[in-house]
Parts: sequence; C-alpha cells; structure tokens
Amino acid sequence: MALEGKAGYTLNVDADGDVWYGGYSDGVFVYRPSENRVIRQWPISLTTRIIFEDNESAWLASISGLYFANKFTGEIRNIGENSTNFPDGAVVTWVSRSIRGGYWVGTQANGIYFMVVEDNDEPTVSFTQIEADSYLSNLSIGAIIEDQENALWISTTVGIAHIDSTLSSISYFGAQNGVSESGYYIGSAVKTGDDTIFMGSPQGLTRFKPTDIKQQPWSPKVNISHIEIIDEHSKGAENLFPSTNVDELVLNSDNVSFSVEFAALDFTRANEVSYAYKLSGFDNRWRFTDHRRRGVTYTNLDPGNYTLTIRAMNKEKVWSPNEANLQISIVPPWWEKPVWRSAIFVSAFLLLTLLEWWRIQTLKHRSVALAKMVEEKTKDLEDVVEKLTLISSQDPLTGLKNRRYFTSRAHEAWDSYERYAQAFSLLIVDIDWFKQINDTYGHHVGDLVLVKVAELLRTNLRNSDVICRWGGEEFLILLPQLNVHECYWVGEKLRKSVEKASFHCEGYDVNVTITAGIADIRESDSVEQCIHAADKKLYKGKADGRNAVVK
Repeated sequence: MALEGKAGYTLNVDADGDVWYGGYSDGVFVYRPSENRVIRQWPISLTTRIIFEDNESAWLASISGLYFANKFTGEIRNIGENSTNFPDGAVVTWVSRSIRGGYWVGTQANGIYFMVVEDNDEPTVSFTQIEADSYLSNLSIGAIIEDQENALWISTTVGIAHIDSTLSSISYFGAQNGVSESGYYIGSAVKTGDDTIFMGSPQGLTRFKPTDIKQQPWSPKVNISHIEIIDEHSKGAENLFPSTNVDELVLNSDNVSFSVEFAALDFTRANEVSYAYKLSGFDNRWRFTDHRRRGVTYTNLDPGNYTLTIRAMNKEKVWSPNEANLQISIVPPWWEKPVWRSAIFVSAFLLLTLLEWWRIQTLKHRSVALAKMVEEKTKDLEDVVEKLTLISSQDPLTGLKNRRYFTSRAHEAWDSYERYAQAFSLLIVDIDWFKQINDTYGHHVGDLVLVKVAELLRTNLRNSDVICRWGGEEFLILLPQLNVHECYWVGEKLRKSVEKASFHCEGYDVNVTITAGIADIRESDSVEQCIHAADKKLYKGKADGRNAVVK
C-alpha cells in the first residue's frame, strides 16, 4: 500500500502518470507509481481539489487558500497573498477550468470568482468576483459546473444555485424543487458528455439536465390574512379573515382604527421574506418591515378613499409582482353630507359642528397621548429587557457570551444534528500557566490577558461560530459544519494568533500561549459528553507540554 496512514481527500493523475494526492492534514503528495516513491510533498492544509495547468504544475484548492505548485521545482505559491481581488486565507472549496478560457474558483462564505491566468511561464492571475452582494456569497460552495450554454450550476450547503450565461442573474432551487434539503458535499459534482449534471448530497445523488430545468420567477402572492376594526362604541372588535375575500373595506366615522395583517404565500423560505407597504392618499412613502412584524395599524384617518398596497421581497432582493391591494373608503358622518347641511338651521348647524369638532379633537388628543404613553412604556420595557438579556448572556469581563448562553446554543445545535444531521465540533481552549501569570504580575494583569485572548479568539472565528468564556481561563467554541480535521486547523490558527500576539500589560511583557482540545459531536451521545471529550484532549495537551492543539 502506498502512502500508508496518510488520510486523503482528493487526487488526480497528470500526463506523466504521477499521482497528486491531497491529504486531510499531511499536505499534498506527488507519488510516482513506476518508482513506488513520493517525489514531492507540500505541507498545506486539507486539499479539496487538484486541477492541472500543464504536465508539471497544478492548482491546489485548500481550506487555507488557493495554491499553484510545480512538481519539478518544488515551488508553491499562495495566490491570495498577492491578489487584491481575492481574499487571503479564504477557504477554497472548488477550482475548475472554464470553457470561457479561465478558471472558476468557489469558496466558503466568500463567493465565486473567475480567475484568468495571464502568463503561463510565471503565472500571474486576476480575479473577478461574481455577484459579490448576492445571497450566494454568504454560502459554502460545493461545486461549480458550467453547462453547454455557458451557464453555471452551483451546489451549496443549502441547495443549488443557477447563474445565467451573462453572469448577471441568479436563481435558487431548494427542497420544493426536488433539491436535497441537506445541501451538497464539497467537490461532489460531475457533468457527462450529454450535459447531464450529477451532484452528491447526504440524501443521495441529484441528477438533472440544464435544458430540462424551467426557470420559475419568484412571484408568491401577497395575501391579506386578517383585518381587525375597532369601533368607538363597541367593547370588542370586528374581525375579518381571508375566507371573506375582502378586497375593499368600508369604514364609518365610528371606526376609530383598523389593523391589517398580511403574508406572502412562500412556504419554503417564509422567514427570509421582507415587506413594504404604503397607504396612498395618506402617506405615499413606502414603509418596510420583516417577517416578524407582518401588520400595520391606522387610527383616525380622515374620510376619503385610500389604497393600501403591500409588496413582498425575498432575500435576493427580488420583488414579487403579485402584490396585495386593499381599497379603503371612510364614509364621513351624516352631518357632514351636503344634503343635510342645507336642511339644518344655521344656528343648529354651527352648534353641532362646534360640538363635533370638539369631540374629534378630544379623540385625537386622547389617541396621541395614549400612543405617546404606550411608546414611552414600550421603550422603557424594551430597554429593561435588553439590559436583562445582556446581563444574563454576556461575560462582564471579556464581553464574550457566558456559559448559560453557550449551553442554550449548543443544545440547539444538538437538536439540528439529531433532526437534520447538521454536525459540529467543539474546541475548548485554556490559557497556559494562567495561575502563574496572576501570581507573578497580579490579578489585574491576568484580567487584561483574559480580555486580549478573548478578543484574539473572537476576531479569528466565523460569524456562525459560537464562543463563550466557559470558566476561569477556559473558553469553549462551537464550530458548525466542521469535522475534527477542519476544526484542528481552526485551533491551530487560534493558537498561532495568541502565540504571535504581544501582551504588554501594566508595563510587563507577558508571554501567553494556549492549549486546545477538539471533539466531534458525531463521536458523542450528548453535548455534555462531547464537552467532556474535548476537555480530556485539553488535559492531554497540557500533560504533553502545553501550547498545542489535540484532536
């Protein structure tokens, strides 16, 4: 067996018959079967894909960036280090040759890039990011397949995306279209000679031909789901529901306010829909809200005709053409009608008009005062709730989340793991010789070290990662969708950032290192057991000399 004990992720064979083998943690090897030996090795992170530029050079996609390597000279370059348009240190999940003449590069949460090689002798490259502000740029790219029409089909962690041949329009396909609801694996995609595309997922193999896919524009209908009318003289409220098919609302002067609730009929991504509404005839400006506040209330409108228009927009900022329109007519009181004005004596008319004016003004002032009081009380309550929430979930010294908050988030991740097989890993971090730091320099210096280490850990993590101060000098980190090997490289990154950092506290230069232990939830029966497993790895690292990451 060749390369025994070297766990691999991807491989390819060049024109000379040499096998390029990308390992999980041991780097990339070039193995020559005819001589049964490794002729070249580069110690880079987990390699996801290998594509040849020529007989001796290849592009290497890895979780630490995009590399260009030559097997004869041994030279290897990190492309992101010298490219202004490509993020240094990006997790590169895909690279493939394009029929347009360049390469497609996919990343994790950094989008898709088109790479052009300008000089084959000493390759210099330029990058163009595709749809940088789109929802797609926040996803992890699994594979990029280019069909015969130059359009792109992209597998992601949440489904399949399509970019047309002009690279200006993106469509998304989810579970409602027959796409795997668990997303797709990195590098698991291929296209056959007849333009049939296969993509691998935890649920199986997705197969389709681009010419068979019918592009359906996002156009859910916006429905008015509930109308409530408050009558001045009634103790209750009149409720109108969708079954009444209300498209026109007629109110009289006794109806002091009405509320309208609405929803777009998008049952697959309802939580990603936002709304805009305006009441023409009262305020011609659009007001915006999200899926959590799908309602609007109007009070004491003047008699007349109004049109309430409600629109829906998805996460890709596409507006549905099927908006909702509600015609609203507010009938004036009988004494304001011209036929009655001419029939009443001038003196009685003036008196009644004065009384009515006084009544309306009183109601308006009462409504304004009540609204102001409610607004003040609501703001006070929101301030109190915000302070209590912050106190209950945040560590006061480091500003990180505390143990209670982390425990709650960890059990939510456990529920997702049991229901949807969305795995995660835990990384527990401990500051080496922290008691000695306190004893030597004082507890105030120890606190400053805790605060700086916490900031270094936080700034070197993804937005989706969860970090907390677990207790004393220990920190616990939840890393969604990362296995032990990927988690190890995150731990190494954190360890090196602390080791290289300068800790100048109260006039002292303090040497600070950390030790970390890693555990994968798939190897445990509960969150607590996983934490215990990571803790055991931590103590092993401390017993072996500290300043290490143990997986």
